[in-house]
Amino acid sequence: MARSSPNTDISAGKMALSPRRLAAEVLIEREGALKYPPPLNHAVEDTIDKNRALAEKDRALLRELVFGITRNLTFLDWQIDALLASKNLPLWVRMQLRIGAYQIIFLKKVPAFAAVDQAVEAVKSSRYGWAKGLVNAVLRRLSEKWPHKSDGAQIHLEQIKNPAKRLAAETSHPVWIVKRWIERYGAGRANALCRWNNQRAPLAIRVNTIRATRDEVIARLNTAGINARPGLYASSAVVLADYTGNPAKLPGWEEGLFRIQDEGAQMISLLLDPRPGETILDTCAGLGGKTMHLAELMGDKGAIHAFDTHRGRLLTLEGEARRLGLSSIKPASSLEMDCTVANQAGYDRILVDAPCSGLGVIRRRPDIKWNRTAKDIESLGLTQFDILSKISPLLKPNGRLVYATCTQEPEETAVVIQLFLERNPGWKTTPAGPILSGDALDFVDKDGFVTIKPKPDGPDLFFCAILNAPC
Repeated sequence: MARSSPNTDISAGKMALSPRRLAAEVLIEREGALKYPPPLNHAVEDTIDKNRALAEKDRALLRELVFGITRNLTFLDWQIDALLASKNLPLWVRMQLRIGAYQIIFLKKVPAFAAVDQAVEAVKSSRYGWAKGLVNAVLRRLSEKWPHKSDGAQIHLEQIKNPAKRLAAETSHPVWIVKRWIERYGAGRANALCRWNNQRAPLAIRVNTIRATRDEVIARLNTAGINARPGLYASSAVVLADYTGNPAKLPGWEEGLFRIQDEGAQMISLLLDPRPGETILDTCAGLGGKTMHLAELMGDKGAIHAFDTHRGRLLTLEGEARRLGLSSIKPASSLEMDCTVANQAGYDRILVDAPCSGLGVIRRRPDIKWNRTAKDIESLGLTQFDILSKISPLLKPNGRLVYATCTQEPEETAVVIQLFLERNPGWKTTPAGPILSGDALDFVDKDGFVTIKPKPDGPDLFFCAILNAPC
């Protein structure tokens, strides 16, 4: 990917508030951020909150530009660089070229001339006014090469002879990830996985069964003109494949009838199979999506100790639990964990939703592929094993523990489980098949683990293993 000058000052002249300008600012800020910047969706929604005068259609365009450019970053730079004499541009100028190129190539509803004019105006109104002619020329030439919008065509990539590097450029994935997947899956499956990652993930919600049934929520959404259908893999899931707005604006949100959650994530709580009255430990609760699902599955009867090192996440979890009307969740930071578990006779069930590389959720978070390295996977595997080893003694005899990651890299999945079993005699795995039903059974592998495969409009790529403590 081409490198650009870090100077991003755009102060020479006021520009009207626009989704294109805001998209550029979000993307530029993240490009200069530290290794693990906040999630891209948080950055976008924070920008929208700060610019509430934006019309809904402009908010949608902002989201489209930020996620689309992040998803197709390398590919866009290849298209742009093929038309440049010098690739060393100020980042603001390059970002306007990316925004214009993305609209020309991918957005069928945006006329090419409008994309060109907007990019030229954005540069003209900045301190880089000298580049307006360059931006105009590059984007006009690009629009001539893309007379008909086509999401699949490839231009200027035939010169790349190395298969891994070419696939990385075509699908905008880091070369190290592509090489890794070609070695593991073969060229054909690696190609398909990279392209699947560039599809938009469908919006899925989980019905709060304490307050409503799935059929009731679907009926209410359909009445409001929203295309909602039952999920295929989880009993409380509803899929809204066409919806691109703010989920908090959906009918039923204010009443706490549902929460946003991918179907793959919903399957994890089902595998833990909690029962009313039990005491559950959620060791890495995060924002509490799975925690709240567990509470719903228990009829909100019992206790769920939800631990996380980030107090801000726990505050969000508490607020969501109130919205959903759940009282069985007991949030606490991991700093408090030792005191809590010291007096705990043992948990009936434990969920270890371990911190991981996140390479299974690239569709939903395209920024992840640019924020990870091969070394991260190795170090995360060690961290995951340490968490599992520390937490497992807190389980009652014959109790159930579910280990889950939103990645399928072996060092973070089966290798962790194998090492744990080798060092902890008496522990056994339980096949996931008898717990799941319907289309979810397609994801149970030969070892009885859940390894979600890429499917059109399917869930994110999670790995889950069920472990049982010795009697």
